[in-house]
Amino acid sequence: MYSIMIKAQAADKYSFYLNSDSTIYTTDSLETLGNKVAELLNTYTLNQILPIKNCVITNNIVITEVTA
Repeated sequence: MYSIMIKAQAADKYSFYLNSDSTIYTTDSLETLGNKVAELLNTYTLNQILPIKNCVITNNIVITEVTA
């Protein structure tokens, strides 16, 4: 499932893009997500729009930096 985060112009803070009924916008289709991003470009700049993949982490994970 995918959602969209919108960056506030005055700060480095993001909030979820909401539907007209104040629920968080979600879609399972990348095509639909792309169409919504294209629509939002009429209101927001590209730098303000952040498509995200919603996921739940169910196990402990370790992130390590790879150095070349």
